[in-house]
Amino acid sequence: LGSSLNHRIQAFQPNGILDAQWGKGGVADLVKGLPFGLAIDGLGMVYVADVANRSIQILDGAGVEVNRITNEVFKNIVDMQIAQDGTLYVADQDTRSLHVFMEDVYKQSIPLPAPPRAITADRDGQLYVALTNGTILQLSPNGTVLQEWVATDQHPWHGLTGLTTWRNRLYLVSQNLATVWAFSP
Repeated sequence: LGSSLNHRIQAFQPNGILDAQWGKGGVADLVKGLPFGLAIDGLGMVYVADVANRSIQILDGAGVEVNRITNEVFKNIVDMQIAQDGTLYVADQDTRSLHVFMEDVYKQSIPLPAPPRAITADRDGQLYVALTNGTILQLSPNGTVLQEWVATDQHPWHGLTGLTTWRNRLYLVSQNLATVWAFSP
């Protein structure tokens, strides 16, 4: 769980008990700027988007920084996702794109029709990107649009703040509407 206002990351056990805390008040001098996005790779490395410093910190399981990704393409990181193959996708609102990294090396930017708000990937490597205009895109790993859903009166998901996939379902969260939606793409 990332807490940008408290400048820390907290890890909880499945029963809700605090297991570890990194950053302000924790064991590591975590993000000095503004931690915003969070992702964990297959090796248990924790990726933390530092919005204020336009970088991504990579921490080991104990919260120790082992690397930092900085790149001039970062303008306003809002979320990130690590696909099962290890590809890192970074959603950037100001550039209206997904920045793609493999083994911490920048490969390309995938342009989007509106600023992204959140991103997730399913087991098959398909990406789902919530845009600020109420659209959700399903993309192939190379950025090809496979499907597009637009907010309607029946599905008023404007203001999405998060999304994830689980068991072939897409879950959407709207902080503004205090609502969670689930549907099968």
